[in-house]
Amino acid sequence: MWTMKAATLATAGVLSGTAGFLIGDYQLLVLGVIFLSFLALNQMFRPAIAVDRPIPYYKVFEGDLVDLFAVVRNAGSRPALFEVYDSVPTQMRIAAGDNSMLAHLVPGEEAAMAYTVETPLRGHYVFGPVMVRRRDYSNLFFDEERLVEQGYLSVYPRLEEVRTLPVRSRYMIPYFGTIGRRQAGLGSEFYYIRDYIMGDAFKRINWKASVRHRKWLVNEYEKEHLCDVMLFVDARAVSGFGSPLRNPLEYSVKAAISISTHLLKSRNEVGLVTYNDEVKAIFPSIGERQVQVMTSALVGTYARGDIPLMTAVELAMPHLHPRCTVFVISSLDGDDTLVRTVQLMRDRNYEVVFLSPSLLDIERDLLEGTIGNRPEMIGQERDNLICELRARGAVVMDWDCRQPLYRVLDKGGVAG
Repeated sequence: MWTMKAATLATAGVLSGTAGFLIGDYQLLVLGVIFLSFLALNQMFRPAIAVDRPIPYYKVFEGDLVDLFAVVRNAGSRPALFEVYDSVPTQMRIAAGDNSMLAHLVPGEEAAMAYTVETPLRGHYVFGPVMVRRRDYSNLFFDEERLVEQGYLSVYPRLEEVRTLPVRSRYMIPYFGTIGRRQAGLGSEFYYIRDYIMGDAFKRINWKASVRHRKWLVNEYEKEHLCDVMLFVDARAVSGFGSPLRNPLEYSVKAAISISTHLLKSRNEVGLVTYNDEVKAIFPSIGERQVQVMTSALVGTYARGDIPLMTAVELAMPHLHPRCTVFVISSLDGDDTLVRTVQLMRDRNYEVVFLSPSLLDIERDLLEGTIGNRPEMIGQERDNLICELRARGAVVMDWDCRQPLYRVLDKGGVAG
């Protein structure tokens, strides 16, 4: 691009050369040629620059500070003036330093641009490319160029504490994980001591208790079955209502990651279905790799679309194991298919559990209670829907997001 100085010089050169040619004044003609030649030489010899901007972290948690830097080096043979700008995602805030720099560098000299960004919101982000504005040696021309490829950074939500889950297994799946049933049976966790019955294994005899009570007593252990869970996360447009940091979808993603991590660490089989403008499914599996796959998918989930739960369940039905637990995380807003979906799953003998972050409570908290009388009617409709879902056999946990997740899960869907 041309500066005002270059445009003025070019205009003077053209006018001088033309006037000298027309009136036969060779001095004006030579002056015009000199002006234009000077412009051409400066256009040919541009400063060279090299930029290195690594991304030191690829995965961080919400609220972390990430230190970024870029090293600029004059790779030309003469001093030059450079302006460097690094593009930062709009969801992040620069906590320290500056993502732009103006530097005058001699040949071979380097300058470092360092800054720190805060990552308040989960997601997959793109940094860059680095934009460089460089000027020629006479400050006649400048141009902008992208010199560095884009860098990628994933921001993961912090895990919520999970102590217990209202999830129970009703059948055996070989070779996977276990979950306590709070019943006596084969397992490793001590349950109680009972009298010896003919046929009990000798290794289960509690010798100290038998000597103390002068009769045969055996240890009974907690029965362990396997837990097979499919998580459904509501990511429709209505789940994004609220603020960027406080809306039902953000709470749903944190809860889904925390619950799935808790289950998978116990070697249980867990799958995931997200539905917004499309339905995405991750087949049930086990292990640390499944934790990473599900977490990455949830981090990249955004509020959009309006696909109901019924459609998501019908599409995911081939991947549901018989009598598994369907764990739905939804605000229960704007979906007329919830009752029919619960009835369908109960007819097919699935356990249905709802965890519902309340959009109404979030809005009350954000607006500090100044939202009029209409929410009373909305709240009553929500309570009626929850009662109807419970009447159909579903466990519904109404989550006031001001409470920690573990308290809601410990309550286990008990009304009130």
